[in-house]
Amino acid sequence: MPLFEQWQLEPMPMYVAFPPNRHVSAKLRVFVDWVAELMARHAPVASRRRRGQGARDTRKGAAA
Repeated sequence: MPLFEQWQLEPMPMYVAFPPNRHVSAKLRVFVDWVAELMARHAPVASRRRRGQGARDTRKGAAA
């Protein structure tokens, strides 16, 4: 059952970091590639202009 459907999180950056001098496991590499592909498919979400952090009310007529 969906909750708080009128609320929508603002887009936020996502970073993956690991030491360059260490071996990266195949599982981690596959996960990083999968996340990058998933984010690329949702380019409109990723390219939205940042207007702050946190959630916002998307209901019509809601106070800004």
